[in-house]
Amino acid sequence: EAYTALGLLYLYQFWDWPKAKDAFEKAISSNPNNATAHAHFAYYYILFGNKEKSLYHLETAVEIDPFYSSYQSWLAMVYYFYGMYEKSEAAALKSLEIQENSPYGNLCMGWLYTRKKQYEKAIEYHSKLPEYGDYYKMLIGYTYVKSGNTDKAIAIWDEWEEYSKKNWVNPFHRGMLAGMLGYKDEAFEL
Repeated sequence: EAYTALGLLYLYQFWDWPKAKDAFEKAISSNPNNATAHAHFAYYYILFGNKEKSLYHLETAVEIDPFYSSYQSWLAMVYYFYGMYEKSEAAALKSLEIQENSPYGNLCMGWLYTRKKQYEKAIEYHSKLPEYGDYYKMLIGYTYVKSGNTDKAIAIWDEWEEYSKKNWVNPFHRGMLAGMLGYKDEAFEL
């Protein structure tokens, strides 16, 4: 567990890749059934473009802890990014079966339906995402734009504009939505 904690710190906080790798290897060597170490070691390998090892570690995490919704939904997302859409859908649905409001499960199902151009279903899933996340708001805005519901995307933009006068809103996500809406100057500025 101590090596896992170090791996998490080195990976997410300090971005010290060699130390993160070493810590995760020691954690898994000490306990091959450490689902947390496997799951986050998978992310390490995603960063370095190693599809085989990232899938191995994430699939191992799910095998060790099959009822942990987050690992199922992370696996769904990784399958999605690797173009393995049928496996992505199966893992996302499994995560939602375990935890109905799984953010990443709903996120991934929304991506899958957006990809299929079934925008109403995508909106149905993306509407279940937490309201507090800038990324989630940008994503539902994107889904609205793709579905032709530009007015709803503009409403999100307007809400952000007002909210950002007194609060921090991630400029990257605001810029992404601005670009989707065709607000080129705002997109580049943000």
